[in-house]
Amino acid sequence: MSPAGRCVRSLGFGSALFLGLSLPRAIAHPFGQQYFGLRSELRMKAEGPELVVAGEVPIGVVLGEFRHFFRGVVRPGPAEDAAYMQSKLDELRQGLALQVDGGAIEGAWVALDDGRNGKSAEGSFTYFLVFEPAQPWDLSAPQIEVELIADAYQGVPLWFSAFAGVEPPDLPADGSGWRVSENSARALLGDAADDPQGSQRPSGWSQDQSMRRWRVVFQHVSPESPKTQQPPLPTAGGGCMGW
Repeated sequence: MSPAGRCVRSLGFGSALFLGLSLPRAIAHPFGQQYFGLRSELRMKAEGPELVVAGEVPIGVVLGEFRHFFRGVVRPGPAEDAAYMQSKLDELRQGLALQVDGGAIEGAWVALDDGRNGKSAEGSFTYFLVFEPAQPWDLSAPQIEVELIADAYQGVPLWFSAFAGVEPPDLPADGSGWRVSENSARALLGDAADDPQGSQRPSGWSQDQSMRRWRVVFQHVSPESPKTQQPPLPTAGGGCMGW
């Protein structure tokens, strides 16, 4: 989900803090290290929608919180790293809700099983959650409406980014499959809302608070009906038309 080429720290945060290692100065979004970020990616896959949300927390905020979180701990280690990361995932999780076709859906926001989760990248520590439904998706309907309600990171300078697409992106030869028919982020992000690399450009971000309510509609397209052959044109006198 992170933009390609990001430099990700392999050491845990506690180890980096204790050793005094320099942290990356590049930023996750192009607007300054004082900003938080909320990036959402929604993909329609063969088994149903997959929604991943990434919360980006400035390194300066994490440094201050970590010192306070483990005040009195002489040598923070992996256990402290894990405990702090869990607290940040919980903070993000508590600010997320998902609705499908206008109603709540049972499921859970779980930590994305990815080595980048909770690591520093370009000026921020990034925390990833993915929604896992309690039951398999019902894909029998002609359309599925998904709405993400993101109330995390209130009262802080914040940028939003969102992308929705279909995987794989190409429709079968018969034209059947899922398409994104509506994406509310397009009003603010333009075509970046349909680009999986959209968050790599400034136009792929917005500070508009309306992004906290993100609505996407997937439309299922049936296979194209075989074209019926048109009856032959009538001929004059049983021959060709005299041309």
